[in-house]
Amino acid sequence: MTPVIDKDRISHSIINQLNLTNQFLISKINDIVKNAYIIDYDSIKTLSKEIKKCLKDNGIDIQHSIVLNIISKAIGFQNHHSLKANLENTSKEYIDIDIESDSVLKKIFLLKEEFLNKFKIEQWHISHHVYKGHQFEILYHKRGMRLRSKEKTEINKFLKSYGFKPYKNIILLSKIKYDNLRKVAFNILQHYQSFFQPVWHEQDNTLNNYSPLINDWYFLSYNNIQYKSNDFLLVDSYSTDLPWNIIKNFLDYVFNFGTLEDIDFFEKCLKEKNYFKSKRNTKTLGELRRINNWEKEQVIKSIVANKEDSIKDTLKNSQFKINVQEYMYPYLKEIESKSSSTIKNIIIDNCDYFLKLKNNQKIENIQEKLHIELYGLAKNKYVENMEEIDDIETYRIYHDRYNTIKILASQIKYIVNIYKDVEENYKKYYSIFRKKGYILH
Repeated sequence: MTPVIDKDRISHSIINQLNLTNQFLISKINDIVKNAYIIDYDSIKTLSKEIKKCLKDNGIDIQHSIVLNIISKAIGFQNHHSLKANLENTSKEYIDIDIESDSVLKKIFLLKEEFLNKFKIEQWHISHHVYKGHQFEILYHKRGMRLRSKEKTEINKFLKSYGFKPYKNIILLSKIKYDNLRKVAFNILQHYQSFFQPVWHEQDNTLNNYSPLINDWYFLSYNNIQYKSNDFLLVDSYSTDLPWNIIKNFLDYVFNFGTLEDIDFFEKCLKEKNYFKSKRNTKTLGELRRINNWEKEQVIKSIVANKEDSIKDTLKNSQFKINVQEYMYPYLKEIESKSSSTIKNIIIDNCDYFLKLKNNQKIENIQEKLHIELYGLAKNKYVENMEEIDDIETYRIYHDRYNTIKILASQIKYIVNIYKDVEENYKKYYSIFRKKGYILH
């Protein structure tokens, strides 16, 4: 098992290993770690380069490999070699189960690939409907697979041999009582900080001042997860009264990217009588990587489903989630106020601009353009002004603005890269998403 990711502990360990005492430098290292995407070996190398540059800018020259080892030790490994070896060997986790007597969820998880390949199933996806509770099912389809055909008989025979009770082209995965649905969804959100699908943007979390989300983009830190007595779930400043969407998304993640440990967690949630009102759970590197892969697929899916001739038209009709830190919210509002535009439109306009530049899509170039447009200063000048500030609280405000621009730039580059990938591989993605039931036409 890969050690868990606790960013506060990691930054504290890095600072101690480097014997840092300068409070401004300590603050910078804390900010770099806090804003880092630590999901795999490449992301850890990127973090190492950022810390090395920060140290060099402050008069501490240190080798990249030494910084990489320091980060590896902070995460819980002997050095970066053991870190890399561990990550490469944890792509598939294995848990012993009894194929004859264990749950439907675990058995279908193990049999999925064999079933799809053996019968050349063309579509397979999670479905949901309400009948004496909320039912979550696997829906599978193949052209020519009629109810009484020889092939359908063989499929039913195969499924029944493992204890399944197929009905037409449906395998029941789980049935959740009405009064338990929100609890299961809430506990999934608490642990994974993903899979939330909002319906409304709440202005003050009273549920009385809201606006619907229609092809809009939402910005989540998962810092504030709540439930209301009238069946609403709230995450940050967004809400939904459709908790089944969260469970459906989670099961989609499990069967496409997850592990048997995820199923164990879900089955515990089904039996749990209480809401997990605890602090944010830390994740393993493997779990973070899998969740990130699922979220990336949702972005690709949205672009494929809404694909137009231009990136502007495609993104305008797409709905995305943007991962942010909680401290960024006031700066995002500040940017919208300064520019008289929404963050969505700022991102779309810059995606269009940098896609046309082709070979000039470096993150530094995107940051530079955003700094000039949003704050009227070149990035280097902004940093120079920031470094001259003596008051640590004022410095932090400038530094948080800087990090907010950095995150926006990374999102622009991320979306541009995905759009280019979709343009080159549209038919492949369309076929994959048709099979997964994401695209039905």
